[in-house]
Amino acid sequence: MAEHVEKANPFQLNQYLVEPDRDRISLGEQQFKLEPKVMAVLVYLAQHPERVISVDELMAQVWKGTIVSRQSVQRCVSVLRKIFSTSGDDDVYICTFPKKGYQLAITPVILERTENSYIGPNTAVKRPYYKIYAGLFVLTIVAVLMITNVFVPNETNQNSHSISVQSVSKFTAADGYDFEFAIHPTSNAIAFARLVDGQFSIFIRHTDGHEWRVKHIGHAHPAISLAWSPNGQQLIAAWRKSLSSITAFNFNPDQTQTTSEQIIIDTSRYLYRDIGYLNNSTLLVRRSPNSKHEFTLHTINLEDFNTFEYSEPGRVKSLSVLNGSVAYILIDNRQHHLVLKDATGATQLKHTTSTSISDVTWLPDRSGVLYVSDRRVQVFKLDGSVEPLPLEIQGHLSKPRITSDGAQLYVMRYEPNFDIMTHSLLEECCQEITVSGVQKHSGATYSHHNNGFAYVSEASGSPQIWHIRNGQPPEQLTHIENHQSIRNIHWSADDQRIMFSVDNDIYIHDVSDGSDRIVVQHNLFVTPLGFGASADDIYYVDMNNQRASYWHQSISSGQRELLAIPDRSQVMTQQSHLYFLNGNTLSALRGDQAVALASDFASDTRLIAANNSGIYYFLVRPNQRKNIYKFDFNTHSHSTVALRNSYKGLITDVNDDELALTRHEAVVKREIYQFNLK
Repeated sequence: MAEHVEKANPFQLNQYLVEPDRDRISLGEQQFKLEPKVMAVLVYLAQHPERVISVDELMAQVWKGTIVSRQSVQRCVSVLRKIFSTSGDDDVYICTFPKKGYQLAITPVILERTENSYIGPNTAVKRPYYKIYAGLFVLTIVAVLMITNVFVPNETNQNSHSISVQSVSKFTAADGYDFEFAIHPTSNAIAFARLVDGQFSIFIRHTDGHEWRVKHIGHAHPAISLAWSPNGQQLIAAWRKSLSSITAFNFNPDQTQTTSEQIIIDTSRYLYRDIGYLNNSTLLVRRSPNSKHEFTLHTINLEDFNTFEYSEPGRVKSLSVLNGSVAYILIDNRQHHLVLKDATGATQLKHTTSTSISDVTWLPDRSGVLYVSDRRVQVFKLDGSVEPLPLEIQGHLSKPRITSDGAQLYVMRYEPNFDIMTHSLLEECCQEITVSGVQKHSGATYSHHNNGFAYVSEASGSPQIWHIRNGQPPEQLTHIENHQSIRNIHWSADDQRIMFSVDNDIYIHDVSDGSDRIVVQHNLFVTPLGFGASADDIYYVDMNNQRASYWHQSISSGQRELLAIPDRSQVMTQQSHLYFLNGNTLSALRGDQAVALASDFASDTRLIAANNSGIYYFLVRPNQRKNIYKFDFNTHSHSTVALRNSYKGLITDVNDDELALTRHEAVVKREIYQFNLK
């Protein structure tokens, strides 16, 4: 290529359009959102297509002095190759030269921007936007699509103004606890589930203020789902008591009274969440086996009640259906995929992100969706653009939904109150530790020399690690900026260092001088496992490839070695010892050898923590999930140490005689807010 690819230059590789300034690769209407470092690797290869680029050069030019492993480069190349494999052709896009590096095998073609396309030397490439141009041909296509109800947003939708808020008011009554809501297709009423005196009921409120109760549910799990049929004459509700139920309520035309009530499903085998109507006779739901909490999409025919699987394999986190178009969040190998499908079931767009997203819902004109990320409501448009929606309320936000006329936005707000508890295994009693700003994943972790524990709190305004000693006030240890989360806390054997995850990085905090530094950077799916024999040795797992790889690394030298631990193992560290459970066998790693300790673990075992005397675990079984068991290192025997009803909370660590727990109030108050939009 005669001229270099610059950061802002779009370019073409065969059928693929590469837009560096958008961190995006497109193949026709299929779009792939890239991490900035992955795009930077591709751009650098495209700038020098005439030669082989060494891994060291890529590390130096892309990461610019930041210490990263060679595997960071390998992972970026692996991501790119996976994207370039989607075309179905046999072309090799990136060549590997053993012990030398990588070279781009396809000559990039620089493109220039015009209003609606990119122009190259011999070709014009359409921008990956849905555009409708004037002319008889396109009008004919639009007419056909309207008849078949296939999702194609019009030009007005694509160029619609940003959503802006005019005013806000609280929908929920002052003493109310609202847990779910569904907006009527005509925007003239809202169905919602409210907790009153410890019992749930379903209500309908009209825009004139009239409110009436549809159904008294009683004591139930707060995960209630509601959905209106497209014609607005039927409301579907799902809830769980002793059984999981889906019930249909039919109404008179003005929704002032029910005309009939029909139980569609009543079962103990499955859990149901997020209901939507594909049409007036077919439901789409998230369904999970009762004991697994792994939700996938299924359709339910309302005429014969037959159920069929809908989506590709993977755990589905959220679902929205509008006029047959489907949006859902698919979790696959720790990535979140926002999937948009038209009324025929064809995938229109798949947006991948390493950031946790939830609560997806369509915009009324189907020009994009809303979702929640990092406690903010985000607007995602079909051109791939994402912008936050400024709302004047603080706290955890969920379930953003806009009325069909686009006049109001409803959002649920809640603020869970978490406490850190210690539960004595000897006396079967709990002690509350009074600290502020604690989140669900506090990661409360005991030090090794009874010097208190470290935990994550937002008391200073952002997630930081704090340390609390017996009888002393909490002390903030870290002062990290510009991050979203901190997790996976581990102490070194001498309690002088703490290792933890910060977003996509692994950090080390030195207790003596208060410094923080990165030891593994920009590696999406790595998790610290603990320290080795010294505070200079760390263990971590890398799950960027199809198989998990487990590593031992020196902090000072950066050298690392691959550990002989099988894929899909559960790993625990205790001071200088490393244990792993694979299948039914628990082993200890001694040098480079695995020594089996026991082969009688159940297949549904989930390890929790380890201390000097043993490993603690629970079993993924109905009515047994929170029973805590211990495998004793000395006797090689199993015993029950805590029954599920003897404690409340999420266990984060275990020392010799007590559990560390994060606990929240049984019912968190949830409120619905109404925003009037401009």
